[in-house]
Amino acid sequence: MTKRFPTITTLRYAAINGLIAVFILLMVLQGMPLNMPAATVHARLTADWLGIGSGAWDMYAPVPDRQNHRLSAELMSSESHVVARWSSPEWRKQSAYQRFWGHRWAEYYDNVWGNNNAALWPALAQHVADQHAVNSALGKVQDDEPLRQVKLIAETKGLAPPAGERWPKPVPPEGYDDNWVLSIEPLPF
Repeated sequence: MTKRFPTITTLRYAAINGLIAVFILLMVLQGMPLNMPAATVHARLTADWLGIGSGAWDMYAPVPDRQNHRLSAELMSSESHVVARWSSPEWRKQSAYQRFWGHRWAEYYDNVWGNNNAALWPALAQHVADQHAVNSALGKVQDDEPLRQVKLIAETKGLAPPAGERWPKPVPPEGYDDNWVLSIEPLPF
């Protein structure tokens, strides 16, 4: 009787199957609401390290986002003269097509207003000014004065917490509770 040793191909398939099993186990441990915090934390850290982590699910649970955000801007030719106004698109006024194609911009507008993203504000101001220039070139906006600066404004609206087991019916916001100037960005001449 001769002893058979596993071939390289057999070992390769065994290693691949083992990796697939580990990935599936990590996904299950991340996604299931298990009562084993240590296993869940280690599974998430390992999955993030491997690049297969699912990230945070805090938009849905345990505490959903309770604030709407909107950006607006005033395009100014001097410190006190506003040439035009701009605001981020309103979700309810967009068609399904516009929502689909603009969802990345909607996420950008929803996240750029935080202080941790202040380095992006000059680029946002330039983007708003560029949009205004395109609209001017197309004749949608009358523009005689050169733009000197863009005032970026953040607006927030708090959402009511859920009552009982259900969220309240969605209604359009009546207005934003809080407005503040994020930054006044000068534009290159």
